[in-house]
Order: sequence, then C-alpha cells, then structure tokens
Amino acid sequence: MYWGGSVATHTVSSLSPGIKYNFTLYTVFGGERSSGYNFSAVTMPLSVARVNVTQRSETQLVISWEKANSSNISYILSHSNRTETSITDLDKSSLVNYTIPSLSPGTRYTFTLFTVFEGVRSRGLNFSSVTASVKVSGLRCEQVTGGSGLVLVWTAPGGVWTGVEVLMEGRGPQYSNRTRLELGDLRPARWYNLTLKLCSGDVRSAPVSIRCLTDPRGVIAGAVLVVLFIVFLCCLGVCVKGRRCITKRKTQHARPSSLAPIEALEEGVSRAPVQAKPQTSVLNKQLSRGTLQENPYRSPRPQ
Repeated sequence: MYWGGSVATHTVSSLSPGIKYNFTLYTVFGGERSSGYNFSAVTMPLSVARVNVTQRSETQLVISWEKANSSNISYILSHSNRTETSITDLDKSSLVNYTIPSLSPGTRYTFTLFTVFEGVRSRGLNFSSVTASVKVSGLRCEQVTGGSGLVLVWTAPGGVWTGVEVLMEGRGPQYSNRTRLELGDLRPARWYNLTLKLCSGDVRSAPVSIRCLTDPRGVIAGAVLVVLFIVFLCCLGVCVKGRRCITKRKTQHARPSSLAPIEALEEGVSRAPVQAKPQTSVLNKQLSRGTLQENPYRSPRPQ
C-alpha cells in the first residue's frame, strides 16, 4: 500500500536481464479491485563481455564478440566521433563479426558497443584500438665494417605506431621504437632476408621484405691474400725448377772441357802419324839445306 504524494513508486526485483515482462496494476479501495491496467516492461540486456579486434587493413578494423542468448537482440556501435551504427540482421551463429570501414591509418579510435533488446540499451562496453600505420617505407641496409652486423634504417611513418617488428630466419622477433635497428653476430659476405612490420599496439601492418648483404671486404681481402700466396708458391716452384735446369745445362757444357785432356790422350795414338808428317817434311827441308846439326853428345858411330 502507498499513502502520500501524487506519484507512487514500486520496485520489482529478482527479474532476469533482457526479458519482456507483462504486468497488471490494480487500484484497490475498500477491498475491491479495479478492472486493472495492463502494461509491459523490458529489463536492461546484458552488455557484451568482451570484444576482439583484428586488423584487416590500414583503414579497416574487424570486431567480434559472443552473441547474447536472447532472441530479438541487436547491437549499436558508437564511435568516438559520436556517430552510431546499428548492427542487425544477425545470422544464427554464436559469434558476431563486424567490419568497421573508412578509418584513417595510424589512428586511435574509441568505441562503445551496446546490446539492444526491445529498444532498451545495455550499459555498453567501451574499448579502443589503433589502426595500423602504412607499411614501412624508405627501408635500406647499412653494412657494418668487418661483416659482423647490419643496420636497418627506415622512414618514420605518419600516424600512431608503437614500434617495428623485425623477423629474420633462424632468430626470434626483434623490436625497435626508433627508425633504425642494429643486428649483430652475423657472418660476412652473406645475404640475409629480413621482414619488417609496423606495430600499432597489437595490430601489425602489412609486411615489407628486404635482402641485405653483410660487408664482404674482409672475405675478399683474405681471398686475395690466399691467391697471392698461391701465386708466390707457384713462382717459387718455377724459379727453383729453372735454377735446376740452368745448373744441369752448365754441368753438361762443362763436361767436354774437363774430358779434353783424356780424349786427347786417347786420340794421340791415332793422330800421331798425322802430326809426324809435317815434322818429317820440315826435317827433310832442313837436311837439304844443310842446316841440320848433329848432337855433340851422341855416341860416336862405329867406323
């Protein structure tokens, strides 16, 4: 019973959310009821518990959430710029997927998702997300002297971004919140494939790949030294062989002169008559001229 002012207030408790209830209100006087007044009311539906946000492109976000069990449920998405989008015509699946289009890259957005039942909104779930910046631009490699590392350099993108994720084969992801990243413990004169993604919170931009070569000068210098050393060894071998040939030739030329006296002695017998002829002719000429003298010390001939 209510006695007092012109407005009567009564709270109906222990109801379920998102349900339409029918009521009848009677006026009672002296124990007698009126014909009654029929009306209905809807309890506030539950808000979505959680929204998952994924990046489709630099200008689109995809949100998903679990659908309420009640029928005749719809949703309203309110943007931070106070525009609202009604999400209806839901299929029978338990998961709702909705793509938010026409966004700017590298921008943070705040949203509120309402559950709507019979025109009554829930309290709403607030969430925010950042669209990915445009992919990395101006990417280039800088070599580190000695070939033990590389330096990646890129141009700072516009919009909101929290860092850059760098992927290299055989290593875990590396991150940098600047416009350069130095990679160490690499091998010289070797090609490396690198992939970069801009990070905007949990959102990644489209990947950009680059192929970088570590400094090969140390390897080239070592190879040149090896080649020069091999050439030196070859030249040294040729010189040694040439000297042996020259020595052998000198030895062969020297052998006839050393054997000349022996050969002369061996040939003396055969050449003696030839050499005696000129002596005999000279002797005969001297006898004919009477110039030949006897040996005074020779024994006298017998009479």
